[in-house]
Amino acid sequence: MQKTLAIVIPAYKPDYLEKTLTSLANQSSKGYTLYIGDDASPYDLKSIVSRYSDRIHLTYHRFEHNLGATDLVAHWNRCIRLCQDEEWICLFSDDDIMQKNCVAVFQESSVDDCVDVLHFQLEIIDGQDKTIQQCPPFPDNLTAEVFFDRLFRRQLVARMPEFIFRRRFLAEHGFVPFDLAWRSDTATVMSAALSGGIQTLSGPEAKVCWRASDSNISGIMALKQRKNVINIEFFNWVHDFFERNGIKCPMSRFYLLKTIVFALEWYGANGLISDGIMAAKKLNNAKGIQPLVMLFVLYRLIYRLLE
Repeated sequence: MQKTLAIVIPAYKPDYLEKTLTSLANQSSKGYTLYIGDDASPYDLKSIVSRYSDRIHLTYHRFEHNLGATDLVAHWNRCIRLCQDEEWICLFSDDDIMQKNCVAVFQESSVDDCVDVLHFQLEIIDGQDKTIQQCPPFPDNLTAEVFFDRLFRRQLVARMPEFIFRRRFLAEHGFVPFDLAWRSDTATVMSAALSGGIQTLSGPEAKVCWRASDSNISGIMALKQRKNVINIEFFNWVHDFFERNGIKCPMSRFYLLKTIVFALEWYGANGLISDGIMAAKKLNNAKGIQPLVMLFVLYRLIYRLLE
């Protein structure tokens, strides 16, 4: 029996939506249903979507109120509720691309019942669809702690659209909510990987292409301080996650400290000091780590002033 797949797009921007829909329409397997949740966009997304109604089995819904600007994870959740009874759900985006065999590889894969999250290999493209980064391949299976360790040692690259979640996991746990949905992808994948790890699906022309652009949250410089607060909340969540599940943190205290400090988005000496103090006050990641954060921030400040 074929696995059922829902591809869900929380849509807002028109810039690359047609390219995204074309990549889905060109899938070598049509074994999926597409759900598009229009977040009260000021653009006419419906006219773009309507051009694919005879090529894709899809449901389009325009929400009356914009939610993504204030609570992106809540918008994700209401888009997920558009789905019917599909067993697996892929939260895609309105500007990324699926290579033509992604759905076919998914349908042909054998998945143990304990596995709650699947993964496609990833590459990063620019606005002209040119590959700008071939990301390191994931192994066939990866535990939650090894995923965290390799991701923050920059041995792996991960985004949300290349993951597929089992419906029962999302129904029970949902997406981990952080402001701006920043770090929500990583935390959700770690949570889903607890039962059976992350199983990677590989095959020819079966990668997800994530588009790097200035409109992505990761590229908006004005959100730096806000993202610093979220990063602190995320590393506190990581500490609680490992402790709650009886998992030893795979990083040494020193490397964890270095990871936390470098995860903060510095924006001048004043920001370095103020956010360093904030981090030292709010972090609960390890006994004695708060003063170490401030020492490391002081080192970074001196280094910056001497540059």
